[in-house]
Amino acid sequence: MAENSGETSYIQLTASIVSAYVSNNTVASADIPNLVTVNSSDPDVPIDLMVKAHGQTLYIFAAISGAGTANGEFLVQGMNGYGPVTVLGENRTFTVTDGQFGDVFAANDVHIYEIDLTAVTCD
Repeated sequence: MAENSGETSYIQLTASIVSAYVSNNTVASADIPNLVTVNSSDPDVPIDLMVKAHGQTLYIFAAISGAGTANGEFLVQGMNGYGPVTVLGENRTFTVTDGQFGDVFAANDVHIYEIDLTAVTCD
């Protein structure tokens, strides 16, 4: 059975990103509970969340682990002002405003968001 080249690329990309963070101790750092919340537009399609920090950078790992699609609305507690959010490995950037940003998830999607805390204002 031939492998789907799109799936192989996705798996390789995800492995590369995770490997890079392991080498920078980001994944090895403790989770930061209750700092970020996410609301799914579909209650039957929950979005799983893990938050880490490394230096002055916040990393938000978000995923749908199953079928379905949803919009995710994120809230970073205590963040005001605005600044860039980079979606790692996807060549996308958008703005967090007053701690809020949103994104779209397809089935089994994983997004890793990077927020440079020196570029935003926090309480």
